Amino acid sequence: MALAAGRRTGDARTLARITGRELRAIGINQDYAPDADVNVNPGNPVIGVRSFGSDPGLVSDMVAAQVGGYQSGGVTATAKHFPGHGDTTTDSHIGVPRIDHTREEWERLDLPPFRAAIRAGVDSIMTAHIIVPALDPSEDPATLSRPILTGILRERLKYDGVVVTDALDMQGVRDTYGDERIPVLALQAGVDVLLKPPADASGNGVFPRQLAAVVDAVKNGELTESRIDESVYRILELKQKRGLFKNPYADESRIDQVLGTPQHLAAAQRATDRTTTLVRNDAGLLPLA
Repeated sequence: MALAAGRRTGDARTLARITGRELRAIGINQDYAPDADVNVNPGNPVIGVRSFGSDPGLVSDMVAAQVGGYQSGGVTATAKHFPGHGDTTTDSHIGVPRIDHTREEWERLDLPPFRAAIRAGVDSIMTAHIIVPALDPSEDPATLSRPILTGILRERLKYDGVVVTDALDMQGVRDTYGDERIPVLALQAGVDVLLKPPADASGNGVFPRQLAAVVDAVKNGELTESRIDESVYRILELKQKRGLFKNPYADESRIDQVLGTPQHLAAAQRATDRTTTLVRNDAGLLPLA
């Protein structure tokens, strides 16, 4: 949000490119940013300053700039949280947010930054654990919604990149279905990557159970192998695009040449200086001599 207050897409792109280069230098090749949510609700308990702001046009410009910056820096950018987490009063880590925007409000407020990200060539989009009845009357969370992920994101917006879930240990996706059903439903909805399986009440990770549930769903015909292959090919294509088959490892000898360099720190400082925003000066105390 501070970066958007500077109103400079060039700064947004530059800082994303620097972040991308530094992440790649230490072996991280995907960044779950930028946040494409339009934070129209100032009481939002979970998005807040991660969003660029409440203006769909400004958010769109900043998101597009950062997609280009991250990816030119060598990492996969991820626009999140589709179809838009900006007008919630519930934290999806601990509950199930519901957004009652009409279809028209969603088109005007929430959609533009994701459309801008897709036009900018974003490699990955993250789903939201939110209910949006205007987009899916079944009231399934968007992460598990075929009308939202396949009907809107894939078919209407023509997005064929990698779709990743928000973390599967969050309550927003765990309230209605058991942990074994969630990955099956997400894959049916159109997801490619399942993020962060939860632990059960005893603290045991449930990944083996979730994997077994997906395998069983393929064996009994609920999921087809061709559906799994679609996701596998998207992931392999993205790895190839990032050069991860030829060069999968970080070069430890070059880390000091990239990480926290004087040039990177100076660029960050210049951008930060431009984000400081005067809200009120009623007493006339500024500028200071």
